Amino acid sequence: MSGELVVGIDPGLSGAIAALNREGAIVALADTPVLHVAGSRRVLSLAALSHLLRGIDPSRALLERQSARPGEGVVSSFTTGRGFGELLGVLAALGIPHDDILPQSWRRIIGLPPGSDKDASRLLAIRSWPEARQDLKLAKHHGRAEALLIAEVARRRHFIGDRVPLRVLPARLLTGNASCDMTPGNASDIRATCTAHTGCEAHGIPRCGICKPCASKADAPT
Repeated sequence: MSGELVVGIDPGLSGAIAALNREGAIVALADTPVLHVAGSRRVLSLAALSHLLRGIDPSRALLERQSARPGEGVVSSFTTGRGFGELLGVLAALGIPHDDILPQSWRRIIGLPPGSDKDASRLLAIRSWPEARQDLKLAKHHGRAEALLIAEVARRRHFIGDRVPLRVLPARLLTGNASCDMTPGNASDIRATCTAHTGCEAHGIPRCGICKPCASKADAPT
């Protein structure tokens, strides 16, 4: 494996797959490949999915964990479980290390407010990767947006680890956001120039406490 790419997967037949490199640039963004069978019925195309992931050759994948929702019908629950299991099977068959994450967990890590809808994910992804605006411009593109955001969580876990608090957004997620007064820092040295050292009330991000600006303020006499 290349060791330089991570994949985020928004499961489901309306989901998507996104790949980011170490710097957070988009390498691949695709809707989940499906086959149309028995009229309007759709199923996951395992062959196409395998081909896509093999071509990306990621070092790690992160997918949103799926489970039955309250009030969901038996057929829908079975379809959801089957699709999630197929995704896990393809990743295992290709030898791609992978983890799953609860929806509320990755949304909290990435800085989305509790209760925010899928369109909020789409708008955040557009601000984060303006070069992908055309691929995210429609409401139905929320799967692509969430795959990108999940991939960002995977990128930070895999390449950055615990060097910064997970609730502190990286520079690229804040660039161009007029409602936030944070100044993007040097992404190559997040410990030295934390992009969120001042905190951001609008995003619910606390002062990080570990970068040089925060450490200096913490050590300063009061």
